[in-house]
Amino acid sequence: MADHHAAEALLMAEIGADAMQELKPYYSALVGVADLALSTGGPHFRSLLRHVGVLASKVAALEGGVTQWRAVSQDGQLQLAKASAQLAAARQSAESERTRAEVLQSQLVAVMRDREANKVVAQTNAQWLQVEAQKANLELKRSHSEVLALQEEVRRLRIELEVTSSKQRQQEAHLEAERLRAAGADLSAEHAEKGKARLEAALKRADEEQRENVETLTAQVQQQKQRLERRLEAERNEAIQNRQVMSNLESTVAEIRSVMPSLLEAADFLRDPHSPALKMARGPVLLSVNSSVRIPVLALRWAPKLGLNSTPGWAALREGLFALFHQLQTGAMVPEQVELRVCEAGGRWFCCEEQDTGPFAALLMFQALHRDAPISATCRMSTKVMLPAEELEKHSGLSVLSTAAMWRTPPQHEEDFLRALLVGSSLEEVFRDFLYHQRRGRVEDAFEEELKRDGVMGRRRGELLGREASMVETPLQQAPVASATPVAPSFSSAPPARGVFATTAQAAAAAAAQAAQSAASRGRSGVKPTPI
Repeated sequence: MADHHAAEALLMAEIGADAMQELKPYYSALVGVADLALSTGGPHFRSLLRHVGVLASKVAALEGGVTQWRAVSQDGQLQLAKASAQLAAARQSAESERTRAEVLQSQLVAVMRDREANKVVAQTNAQWLQVEAQKANLELKRSHSEVLALQEEVRRLRIELEVTSSKQRQQEAHLEAERLRAAGADLSAEHAEKGKARLEAALKRADEEQRENVETLTAQVQQQKQRLERRLEAERNEAIQNRQVMSNLESTVAEIRSVMPSLLEAADFLRDPHSPALKMARGPVLLSVNSSVRIPVLALRWAPKLGLNSTPGWAALREGLFALFHQLQTGAMVPEQVELRVCEAGGRWFCCEEQDTGPFAALLMFQALHRDAPISATCRMSTKVMLPAEELEKHSGLSVLSTAAMWRTPPQHEEDFLRALLVGSSLEEVFRDFLYHQRRGRVEDAFEEELKRDGVMGRRRGELLGREASMVETPLQQAPVASATPVAPSFSSAPPARGVFATTAQAAAAAAAQAAQSAASRGRSGVKPTPI
């Protein structure tokens, strides 16, 4: 019992309380080793126990480090999940913003379309108002002439009335003379009275008839005058309203002229029935194909079934849409050097060749940056018939769809973006091989570093276990030399313990060698070992 307590005290002194807590499952074996150290008196068992205690402390420290790194990795996973959620929310927000931008763009296109339609309607209304004003002036002149004719008729009736009155007075004078002559001729008074009464009745009847005719004509003239005055007032009010509409249209046109003067130039070109472009389009086919004419860019439209690839790739930046726009913006080219193939249908001009979509889009972008002056392109008539003229007239052609786009949003990684940018260039394969070798080099460097680290750790572990095994076997081989000592009777229990610890040391050395060999084989096969 005293030996057992001494062995426990030795074990506690060599290993330590903390290590004993970690090695509690092996307590009985460790007590046996401590008892063996007391019985033999050799320092190697004490050294073994100290090494076991140090190893147990290191294992505990490693487990604590593993626990700490596990907590750190869990925190990293939580942060990664939070970042993923934020990224998803940002993508959703970007998608909603893109949808809103598309809706705003469609609304802007609709507003521009309505504005153009309103402009056409306003021009039509202005022309109609001018025609109506001319008609009103003609009607006013005709009404004025009718009033003058009526006034002339009233004057003529007044003259006739005066003539009739003078004739009546002459007849009265003649009747008076006749009466006097009849009286002088000793005519019968009764006959004279009857004749006088008859003449007076006839004169009175004629006077009443003329008065009624004059009153009727005067009433008709007054009614006609009132009707003409009402009509003149209505036409005057209408002319005032037309003048207000014309002033509003003039202010709108002035505002358009101040904001975008090139738009009015394009409208003047489209309204000109004697423009050289229209004469060339409706002239002989041979002359139209071999001749060119300048047409404002804003007067051109997109033909049906045409699409625009707006991806900023190698071809677009080298010799396509963006290259041409940059040359126009920097002054290396002038818009007249760009040649387009167009066709005409019902007074509308369409860019109808597929290879001209990029130059046409570049000219429109250049016109958007230079609103103060009209941009004109050199155009030739195209012999390509896309649709009948009736269907072309129904197509607005004011917008174009995006086709064959490589990406809608730019790639996030710089290497992916550069690889997408170099698609179609002679450097595409070279850059792809460069990226492959670079990534392969990084992977191989990581594997070599991992193999070096695993190899060094395996060698160190094997050397340590081999040194401990040699330390265990050396005192056991020298044990028969000390058999004459007084402690020989207690050595009878040593062979079983020696066999147990020798086997344990050999097993540990073999396990370390096997671990080093498996790490080397994983390195040769390209499998990356999992870190602790």
